[in-house]
Amino acid sequence: MRYVVVASLLFSMLLIFQAPAEAQPAVPLISIGIRGGLSTYAMSDMNVAINDVNDALDAQRFDELKDFGSGPTGGGELRVRVRHNIAVSLTVDYLYETSKVGLEVVGQQFRELEIHASTMPITARLLYVTSNPKNSKLVYSMGGGISYLALGRLKTQSSEIIVPSEHFPSPFLRTADGKGMGFQALAGVEYFVRPWFSVGGELSYRRAKISEISYNDNGAPVLVGDQEISMDFSGVCFNSCLRFHL
Repeated sequence: MRYVVVASLLFSMLLIFQAPAEAQPAVPLISIGIRGGLSTYAMSDMNVAINDVNDALDAQRFDELKDFGSGPTGGGELRVRVRHNIAVSLTVDYLYETSKVGLEVVGQQFRELEIHASTMPITARLLYVTSNPKNSKLVYSMGGGISYLALGRLKTQSSEIIVPSEHFPSPFLRTADGKGMGFQALAGVEYFVRPWFSVGGELSYRRAKISEISYNDNGAPVLVGDQEISMDFSGVCFNSCLRFHL
């Protein structure tokens, strides 16, 4: 009887120590990822400015600039597991939008007018991660975070292709910078092809509005009419992700 009790106690202790080992974490301890996709951008103030330019171009029967509505995005991610189903990640993304039009001036003299806008949000995120109960290789995540818009750049450039005219006397280049804060909410899925490698996708909503933008050459605020302009990169974003796990 004594041996039965001892054996039962040992077996119970074995089960206790094995239980945590069987519950594998949903994600590895450290992951490094690269991502890329497409994002929509609000850009209301910028589109007002573009429409003002288009009104002038339309009066001269020129083609129009394209409104800012969507653009490519890409970046990298460092993710660290802090609990069984909890991870923190730091992402750095690059958001970019551009619009360009060719202007045909009298006498077949050409110019190009280009507007570029970009920013690099750095986002700290908190994620809840869980595995599919029927397939542990399939992992879901959801969460959110706070973004610092490290660089918001607005560049307007005009350059002649043949010779300048009296209406467009010389090329010009102006750049402007601004900074801001934002936030992000997301949901994602990934599939572990190997324990050290996974592929997946992520759908997110980003709030990323940059105000107080000023020209680099003289420090003056960028205006639309008499109102200061803002660059609003807020929108919905889809990224495909490749992650390498340590």
